[in-house]
Amino acid sequence: MLKFFLKKLTDVILTLVGITFLCFILIRLIPGDPVLLLIGEKSVSPEVYMEMKKNLGLDKSMPEQFIHFAKGALSGDLGTSIVSKNSVWEEFKERFPATIELGLVGLLGSTILAIPLGIIADLKRN
Repeated sequence: MLKFFLKKLTDVILTLVGITFLCFILIRLIPGDPVLLLIGEKSVSPEVYMEMKKNLGLDKSMPEQFIHFAKGALSGDLGTSIVSKNSVWEEFKERFPATIELGLVGLLGSTILAIPLGIIADLKRN
């Protein structure tokens, strides 16, 4: 029983590490330079550009960025939103109830539709 539990725990840990890595890679694959997106159309000096890049941690190597990303995610520090300048965790908490509501309405709607269709399919086989 302990061996089974340890195998399942290992599977969960590996899955979480894989998902974290996949999220990190997908975020980095978005085209464009985040610093240039922040700056907008105004031009800045190379010094200001490099300072912004350093503040965002984009001056580090990819493995270092991933370790920082994973440590932050494990500690619950998801960073600061570039758009709203608020904590990502606060943004998440603000929007999560609406996400749950949409999920429950979708589940209820699909159940209301699926039960009659299942009964009809059973009554009219072939």
